[in-house]
Amino acid sequence: MPLLKQAMEGISCDRPLQAIVSGKVTLPLIRGIMQLGIQTDRGLVIAPKSEEYSRQLYRGASKISSETGYTDSASDCPVSVKSGIDQPGIIYLHGDHPLPGPASFFSGRAVINAVRAAPPDMPLLALVSGGTSAMLALPADGLSRECKRAAHESLIHSGSSIAAINLVRRHLSKIKGGGLLRIAMETGRQVIVLALSDVESDAFHDIGAGPFSPDPTSFQEALDVARSIPGFPDAARIVLEEGVAGKRPETLKKSPTLSYQLTQRLLASSKTALDSAEKILLNEGMSYVSFNTTTQSGMLFRRLTTPMKGEPRDWCRNLENLSPGVWYGAAGEAEVRIPPGMTTGRGGRASTILLELGLALSDSGHSYDLAVIATDGSDGNSEKSGGYLASEDLFPPQTRDEARKSILQYDSAGFLDTIHRSFPGAPGETNFGDLLLVRIR
Repeated sequence: MPLLKQAMEGISCDRPLQAIVSGKVTLPLIRGIMQLGIQTDRGLVIAPKSEEYSRQLYRGASKISSETGYTDSASDCPVSVKSGIDQPGIIYLHGDHPLPGPASFFSGRAVINAVRAAPPDMPLLALVSGGTSAMLALPADGLSRECKRAAHESLIHSGSSIAAINLVRRHLSKIKGGGLLRIAMETGRQVIVLALSDVESDAFHDIGAGPFSPDPTSFQEALDVARSIPGFPDAARIVLEEGVAGKRPETLKKSPTLSYQLTQRLLASSKTALDSAEKILLNEGMSYVSFNTTTQSGMLFRRLTTPMKGEPRDWCRNLENLSPGVWYGAAGEAEVRIPPGMTTGRGGRASTILLELGLALSDSGHSYDLAVIATDGSDGNSEKSGGYLASEDLFPPQTRDEARKSILQYDSAGFLDTIHRSFPGAPGETNFGDLLLVRIR
């Protein structure tokens, strides 16, 4: 993995490191560790709990105890201890996603104990990618697991930005907001954080809600967000109020000591996804140019200045005046609000913004080609990875009516399946949010 090799430049690997790998992109990161010959000891991998991913990563499963110093008879959570990827010194666990569950809580406690038990002179290498906030979880003291999960669910259904969601998550957790970093610092350990960003800001405290990163936000800011979330649990709100009142310690903040012990580097971000899209278009025979300059063939690729965010229908208004014959690219994640108690179909951010944009362009009389891809291989609950549309697909008025109905029913992926315009879902080796490509003919 060239990005990992580049990020590890200047970091000493002459002795074993404790590797903690979490999120949706564990597979290529473990491969990268192997290719670089990095020695690991007392390491843990927290990977997606999915049948497809397990086929790639795991063989054999059992409960663990002595390896992590933790057993949890209440969780009934099988975890894998033999990996299809044979990297010595690493134990493999599952995490639940998109909501934290028994596997997430099991993994959370196991990681805390593993970090605490490692020798003070053993550096810690944390490889963090999106999905970590659900897959690696442990509620703050006095907050039940059920309430933690309910708070998480209310946040992701609220349509709030990922920055606002993670702000609250960090203040309801023993792990997030630098919780794991704080434990490592207690014994003076060196910590190296390498992160794959799926957030607009690329801020380390927002990637996976920052388990190994200091947090610049406060309980007061978290409470302000929580008060606007429909269905946010009272018990979780009380935890935030206790933090505002000084009855709970704040998340970890920057300090001179922390600056000495901590190294943080970004492996890749949504810009990487756009770079890859440009190369693919070039390899397919389309001329590519940066900064809107023209090549000999006169073809153009432009990056939209506004990343995908906010309500899909609102964001689509940014695209009303696209120039014909130009491929446009954008990355990010729209915000889809699901009312509490709403029964939904199948879909996610990628399929929703695909239909919203396709309808807007069709209603304006445009001919177009359009695709939105969930770069992690999974769009919401759809088991798809987005989809594609051409203007001909939504030309009949009845089809457009059916598309609008599917959006109202949160069944955008279901609609795309009926017209055979879905991309198949699969565990991805990236996670940079969603990628959009559109061309007006």
